[in-house]
Amino acid sequence: MAVLVAHRPRPTTMPYPEVVEEAIFFGWIDSTANLLDDDRGLQLITPRKAKSPWSRLNRQRAAAMERRGLMTDAGRAAINAAKAKGWRTISDQVEDLEEPADLACECRQSRPMVSPASP
Repeated sequence: MAVLVAHRPRPTTMPYPEVVEEAIFFGWIDSTANLLDDDRGLQLITPRKAKSPWSRLNRQRAAAMERRGLMTDAGRAAINAAKAKGWRTISDQVEDLEEPADLACECRQSRPMVSPASP
């Protein structure tokens, strides 16, 4: 686990996209960000687990880094582990705002839990 301590004002901090790319580069993931005090913020960065979903944006970042020859073996291993377990694209339906067919079917068959208000 790593914690990035960023001093404020912002011009002296590492930009968020660079933090994310560095994490992906090594097969890690960024997580919770908090303020430490008026001058510093904290960004939790941890090794990515095989069951960690990949956002489409992070997949695009990883592909771009791979094309530029910047990805490490550890980064590739995290990608391959997610692919093998099906977690690499598990968030696609959510990001595309698609309703899964089984949920839609269940919703159509279920009665409303709350009756609509009378006029």
